[in-house]
Amino acid sequence: MRAPLRLAPALALLAALLLAAFAGAPARAQMGMPPPPSTSEEALLTADEITYDNELGVVVARGNVEVTQGERSLLADTVTYNERVGSVIASGSVSLIEANGEVLFADYMELTDAMREGVIRDIRILLVDNSRFAANGARRTGGNRTEMTKGVFSPCKPCEEDPSRAPLWQLKARRVVHDQQAQQVRYNDAYMEMFGIPVAYTPYFQHPDPTVKRQSGFLAPTYITGSSVGFLSGPTYYWVIDDDKDLTISPMYSTKKGPLGRLEYRQVYTNGDVIFDGSVSRTDREFFPVLSDTDAPSTDENALRGHVFGHGRWNIDDTWRTGFDLQRASDKTYLSLYRITNPALFKDPQLLTSNAYVEGFMGRNYAAANAYAFQGLRSFDTGRTTPYVPMFWNYNYLSEAASYGGRWSLDANSMILERNDGADSRRVSLIGGYQVPLISPLGDVYRFSASLQGDVYSVNNVRDPGRPDQEHDGVTGRLFPQLGAQWSYPFVRQGGEYRQLIEPVLGAFAAPNGKNPAAIPNEDSVDIEFDDTRLFSPNRFTGTDRVDGGVRGIYGLRSGVYHAGGGYATTFFGQSYNLRENELFNDGSGLDGHRSDYVARLEVSPHPWVDVIGRVRLNKDDFSVERTEAITVVGPPILQVSGTYLRAPSTTFSNGRVQQASAQVSSRIDANWSVYVHGLRDLNDGNDLGWVNYGAGALYEDECFTVRANWIRSFTQNQEVEPGDTFYVQVNFRLLGTLAGGFDRPTFGSSSTSTSN
Repeated sequence: MRAPLRLAPALALLAALLLAAFAGAPARAQMGMPPPPSTSEEALLTADEITYDNELGVVVARGNVEVTQGERSLLADTVTYNERVGSVIASGSVSLIEANGEVLFADYMELTDAMREGVIRDIRILLVDNSRFAANGARRTGGNRTEMTKGVFSPCKPCEEDPSRAPLWQLKARRVVHDQQAQQVRYNDAYMEMFGIPVAYTPYFQHPDPTVKRQSGFLAPTYITGSSVGFLSGPTYYWVIDDDKDLTISPMYSTKKGPLGRLEYRQVYTNGDVIFDGSVSRTDREFFPVLSDTDAPSTDENALRGHVFGHGRWNIDDTWRTGFDLQRASDKTYLSLYRITNPALFKDPQLLTSNAYVEGFMGRNYAAANAYAFQGLRSFDTGRTTPYVPMFWNYNYLSEAASYGGRWSLDANSMILERNDGADSRRVSLIGGYQVPLISPLGDVYRFSASLQGDVYSVNNVRDPGRPDQEHDGVTGRLFPQLGAQWSYPFVRQGGEYRQLIEPVLGAFAAPNGKNPAAIPNEDSVDIEFDDTRLFSPNRFTGTDRVDGGVRGIYGLRSGVYHAGGGYATTFFGQSYNLRENELFNDGSGLDGHRSDYVARLEVSPHPWVDVIGRVRLNKDDFSVERTEAITVVGPPILQVSGTYLRAPSTTFSNGRVQQASAQVSSRIDANWSVYVHGLRDLNDGNDLGWVNYGAGALYEDECFTVRANWIRSFTQNQEVEPGDTFYVQVNFRLLGTLAGGFDRPTFGSSSTSTSN
């Protein structure tokens, strides 16, 4: 029969001994190891048989031995404790279960010197992150150092079908030392195996133990080879300055461009965080004043070039927060030349935006003060005409629902916009309004609105659109009232598993004409993309500088079919009509004249694996297609096809009609593998001008290993960067680090003549 026995300090050492000596060691905090548990804590010992020799001071427990102390448990076939020499011997299927879930397995353990010294035979350790150590034998010294012979380490899970099969990768070494105090694992005569096959050898190697989140040390290098920079690589050192801050130092050398230094600094606070990423290089720079076949490139010798990105955010209290985003580069091609990316800080390859702000969230109300600076990276961008905004303030207020559900609103903003060369403006704008929705007993829905907008501008060097030789200076303003009404009546019919909807929609807006004087600059209402989303907008311009005056009526028809299982198909068709011929909008916008172009939308999703969204704008006179946009996603994850198509007229920021199509085919082969191919093709004016880019990629990912490979062929000329192939591979060994590298190769003989913006 099993005999439970509560023991005093002597047997309490059993659990504390094995905890401190082995399994518990990897879980020590970074600031140092705590002392072993107090031996005054009682231990509970159960076994099939327990004997105690008082003269020799020896306790022997046999058969299903279990020693429990606190949240730790030791299991073994036999445990012997010699009180006089202070030794503990555990043998036969030894398991030590740590409070944090880590488990140590062994066939034999012998520990002495108050748990600080000992030997273990056939040791295996399962850590809380499922990483594993194994060795023929181990020796414990100093209470914080475990030396293993013929050791193996791997974070990979064993094969479920055949656990004896080698994991995806593992490290084997003649000698493995786990220093718990330094939180380091060191290897001598080590080699890496993948699928049981040796692939790399090193006489010495070390890495942090699996419990370490951050630790100073050298990271695996990244390298790039290409025609523009030659071979670019260098060491990367990661420095943990403190618990709340770190620094990554990356000195690199290019065989064609010389040295480059890059730093990334990160710090977290109790109420925010900050990141800075910057680089500097001194090298020759080739640039084109205007990107064309006739302009010869110029060379700026030994130019100082670089970049700086930054991000910061701090929560002041539950309502207010402040922060900044910093994005600057020395020139337009520096980032693309050195393949500098940082998705957390920089996303738009054509425009760098720096911003400082304070903002507050007060229920449904919002207030913010911002400052902006821009840097265009397109070939035609010039710094002297690029605006900067030292102050942009806005406040948005929406009241609680009053009688009949009506709500008051107030939108206020003020902006200062400056240029080194060009128009400057200062603006204060207030828009007050009231909206009320009503539902009649018959079920039709009404929405009435009234608003009053007042603007005051102080301007300099504002060019008159009608007389380019005349400029406006001084103070100007406007007062713009507007009334609006909208009616809709949803007709719904239920038939079996389907529900059908037909909903006519009518709307009208009335406001004075001529409220866009030439002295008011147009900074935020330049480009118009007229589609169904803007048909019923009170102001079809995109900003505040231009208002949509006159009297106009709007009609539209919504329809839809909805299945009880979730599938649906919806359509919309509509048009607006101005009593006076509309001269506010440019030709080709679809809004000039009395009648607007027709706009339509189609959405079809009969199954979770099929989504189609299409928008079209049809000419008001002959129904010819003016603008088309389509997005399609079809298929399950095992084989999914997606595509986009865009055909749009010329705008302020494009030269000529834009027509392009893109497609991607991706496959999530299984839980680990996914592959894809993609392409973007220029179809301008129906003429196939060739590929803009195309490429392919593959990703393998599991709990211990990730490899990502991408190839892209680009036909875009970007001044210093030529069209060509780019191949990039990134391999991550969990807990060891990431290896990354790539190359680019110019494409010669390409039929494409595409150039970048």
